[in-house]
Amino acid sequence: MAHKVTQFGTYVTVASTRKKGSRPLRTFAFLLVVVFLVFGIIIEEKAGAQSSNLDKLSPDLKELVVNKSPSTVKVVIQLNTSRLSKTLKDLLEKQTSVTNRLKNLNHWVVETRASMLSTISGFPEVTYVSTDRETK
Repeated sequence: MAHKVTQFGTYVTVASTRKKGSRPLRTFAFLLVVVFLVFGIIIEEKAGAQSSNLDKLSPDLKELVVNKSPSTVKVVIQLNTSRLSKTLKDLLEKQTSVTNRLKNLNHWVVETRASMLSTISGFPEVTYVSTDRETK
């Protein structure tokens, strides 16, 4: 911002000379920064949610999800409660093939598409999802 000084006798006047369009430009730049920050936060939250969902999957299942495998897998879903939310219960009963329910362990054994694993592991009552295989 420049100042123009004019002297008339004993009086001094200072007039501010501002370039036209500088205020709208600053406002636009500020709004642009705000928009980028908001979108950055939204994207980060979604990425974080996706990452935490995948953390509940065993490494072999995580690989299937990341590679968008079209395969069907038999998995053991470990739960932290015996009372499932209606949404998760409906999902398991209607969109997977339930093989077994191990009530004493809070585990469900289901056969499902690999693409469903991220959704299943996203529920708070799911603690871990692993491939159903024989253990010795």
